[in-house]
Amino acid sequence: MTQLAQVIEVTGERAVVKIRRPDGCAGCSAGGCPGCAMPRAVTAAALNEAGARPGDIVELYIPNKTAGALPILTFLLPAALPIAGYFAVSAFFGDTAGYFAMAAAFLASLAAIVALDRLHLRTRGAARIIRIVENKK
Repeated sequence: MTQLAQVIEVTGERAVVKIRRPDGCAGCSAGGCPGCAMPRAVTAAALNEAGARPGDIVELYIPNKTAGALPILTFLLPAALPIAGYFAVSAFFGDTAGYFAMAAAFLASLAAIVALDRLHLRTRGAARIIRIVENKK
């Protein structure tokens, strides 16, 4: 999916962009799509492959494949991993050890989420600026 955005700031090879909701959403009466719940403009981080500068209007590519995977992992991993750790450890070593395993598994799941997020931002799954539509400076 591609969308127009305005570059707010650039830091190295990353940029912060402001994405405006399409004008067609203003007159839409459906009211049930995910876009209706979004504010009029949102900011996002993107890889700056086109060399855009602050103020430029750019075309932003947002991959559809990985857009749903990270949010699911973000909520599923911290819930499922501690429960699995508790049952696996408490069956052999008792409840107290199960509670410690549960806490350790929760911390491990948080570390895994941070690692996945960092990895995701540095790979092809991240939003990226593919071309400059209009130079503002």
